[in-house]
Amino acid sequence: PDSESVVSDGQAARAGHLQRLKTQVLAAFFALSFVSGARPLNTPSAPTIETLLIFSMALLIFLWYRFDSDQRGYPRTPMLNFAMIMVAAIAMPYYLIRSRGPEQGPRSVWRAFAVFLGSVLLSMIGMSLFNAPA
Repeated sequence: PDSESVVSDGQAARAGHLQRLKTQVLAAFFALSFVSGARPLNTPSAPTIETLLIFSMALLIFLWYRFDSDQRGYPRTPMLNFAMIMVAAIAMPYYLIRSRGPEQGPRSVWRAFAVFLGSVLLSMIGMSLFNAPA
């Protein structure tokens, strides 16, 4: 095989690996969304659990962004990294539009919004299943 096809095969394998990682991160995000609704609400440990869930979700959002930017070859800046952790609701649409351009960017923002709505729905399902009044 010539060196160009080896590079292409290596790049394709890496892109596939990053895509699988992104899928795993989304699955973990959805699972955490369900758990956040299913957790007990009126216990002494509730604030600690809530804090842990928030940090875990922020980490998952950052990991997805990291894997996606690696897959696309989009440079991550310290400011965007910080913003993705602190204000993902603003940073994620910015990143999606910048990394995908004016054509695909808005579609990706809508997909991200659908992920957010799915997260809220799973949290509500968890809450209705496990925190129903006795």
